[in-house]
Amino acid sequence: MAFIQRNLFHIIVASFVLFLALGILGFVKTQQSVLPRDLVILVDEEGGGYAKLAQQYQRLFKTRDVDLTIRPTSGVQEALRLLEEGEASIAFIPGYMTQDADARQFTTLGALAYEPLWVFYDADAFAGQQLARFTQLEGKRVAVGLPGDKTHELAIQLLGDSGVTVDNTALLELPPQAAADQLLQGGADAVIILDSYQADVVQSLLRAPGIELASLTRTGAYAARQHALSEVKLPAGVVDSRQDIPAEDIALLASATNMVVRRDLNQTQARSLIAASLVLNAQGDIFSEPLTFPNFEGTDIPVLQEYVGFYNRIKSGGPSLEMKMPFWVAHAIERLIFFMIPLGLLLFLLVTRSPALVRWHMRGKVLPYYRLLRELEMDLPTADLAQIEAARVRLAGLDAELMRRVRVSVAYLPEVYQLRLHARYVADELEARKAQLQQSTEQPAQAVVE
Repeated sequence: MAFIQRNLFHIIVASFVLFLALGILGFVKTQQSVLPRDLVILVDEEGGGYAKLAQQYQRLFKTRDVDLTIRPTSGVQEALRLLEEGEASIAFIPGYMTQDADARQFTTLGALAYEPLWVFYDADAFAGQQLARFTQLEGKRVAVGLPGDKTHELAIQLLGDSGVTVDNTALLELPPQAAADQLLQGGADAVIILDSYQADVVQSLLRAPGIELASLTRTGAYAARQHALSEVKLPAGVVDSRQDIPAEDIALLASATNMVVRRDLNQTQARSLIAASLVLNAQGDIFSEPLTFPNFEGTDIPVLQEYVGFYNRIKSGGPSLEMKMPFWVAHAIERLIFFMIPLGLLLFLLVTRSPALVRWHMRGKVLPYYRLLRELEMDLPTADLAQIEAARVRLAGLDAELMRRVRVSVAYLPEVYQLRLHARYVADELEARKAQLQQSTEQPAQAVVE
């Protein structure tokens, strides 16, 4: 302890350098593990709503020095397989199909926008009768998408609930564009498509002459039976006000596009994606009010609590590095802050406790000499002349040693001078003891002479 007390300054400097070296080493090590500055996002097909949404993210991330590659797939099952194999970082999945995702491997960063279930039909095939229920499709030629894609599973489920099956209806398994072509050419009576309003095939069919869009009844019942489905409305005239398309409000069912990622995705990347979704999807669209999206409601897959907390903090106006800079820069700053915390704590302790440490250190330079004085004082009552002379020699060198070796600040000079006074007191005691011993030896000698 005395060694520490005397060499406190050097120990503090050495500790600070050690902590700094460990912090820098840890920071460098974690920076070596940062993922490359690129991401791969999976969409269903080129020209679809997912692809158009992914292009918005691609442009935004380009400004943040991140390359976002868009990779088309054949459907949800292929997208989940590629995610599981690590071939991609992100996949757009309809909310009603998130129940197929393995919650042990995947999570969602939120629902981004509604993608309605569009039911287009040839008005002539229904003799001018408006299509409002799935039961009316019985006996018709209905395109329901390809097996494995996002439309097929939902279409088959809803049609089956209404008694429309392959036994009584021609269910055509076609991709969206081919299905639209068949509808326009008379090869199909109706087409079911799950996609966003911006999808090319949806836009073309909304304006196609002779093609109508079904306004479904009982949408509330369907939404109540399946959590990830919602009721939405396509307002009258929103497609083309001049031509009044559509002529009236259209009731639609809708799922919600989910951003599904692996659970082991780098958290800074995940937070950057959440921040991007708040920038791109919070403004609303024709189906949703501003700030409706992103949210964690239109999904059947568990959401990691740290992502929910980050989302709520940002949505409420809290600070975020990811909102203003590339994810790799945000990651570097966060790691640096993390490793600088021990140094900050050390500096805080040094600043707040420095007066006590300085006092302890300064007094540590003086206290060993007080131990010497105490030893001499305790031995004094039994000391003989030889021991007293040795003690006087030790004390004689004390003053010179104090001047030569003890360095204290001006504020602690009184400690040194007080020590010198106490040393003088012990020296006086030694002189008194010496005189006492000399007197006692002289008195017997005088008695003998007499």
